[in-house]
Amino acid sequence: MKKILLTLPFLLMLATPAQAQTITCKAKINLNTASDAQLRAIGLGPKLIGEIHDYRPFRNAAHVKKEMSKYMKAASITQLLNCTKLK
Repeated sequence: MKKILLTLPFLLMLATPAQAQTITCKAKINLNTASDAQLRAIGLGPKLIGEIHDYRPFRNAAHVKKEMSKYMKAASITQLLNCTKLK
């Protein structure tokens, strides 16, 4: 019983959705051509950068929303799209 009680908080932590990603930008970047350094500079971590690489090229904002919604909350995707331009 003690083991269950001790592991329950850990399991609940795993079940909780990820916190919103904080994305900040000073200049818009092209999501299809941005370097890892540029993506890190707007606040993305290594996992999200890898996912962006996997789904490139993005056709439009709807494509970004569809693919990134698997990894990010809607508010973070909106922030990401505000920092990017797609060509």
